[in-house]
Amino acid sequence: MKTLSGIFLMLSLVSSCLFAQEHLTQEKLAFFETRIRPALIKYCYECHSEETGKTRGGLLLDTKEGMLQGGDNGNVLAGDPFTKSLFWEAINWEDLEMPPKKQMPAEVIQSFKA
Repeated sequence: MKTLSGIFLMLSLVSSCLFAQEHLTQEKLAFFETRIRPALIKYCYECHSEETGKTRGGLLLDTKEGMLQGGDNGNVLAGDPFTKSLFWEAINWEDLEMPPKKQMPAEVIQSFKA
């Protein structure tokens, strides 16, 4: 399990990138913890986390530093998060296909958009 400080680093990154730099409310924190973190764990961490020791494509998604640094293809959060970011393209199977074997369910992708 990630440390409490690691969790808050991840939350601050997600709040500034995915929540358009809005103030992180308890409601948004709860949304992240119930919808976003479980999706990241289920669909992303197997290949992109410090805990598993895997950094496929040079990308870590379970740390603030890893997300900011990006991977072999660059910063996954740069650009408009819903049209031009590598993360958005990957989870929508546009140019990249992540996760690679089966696309996330539409409701999970919608949670990331929300």
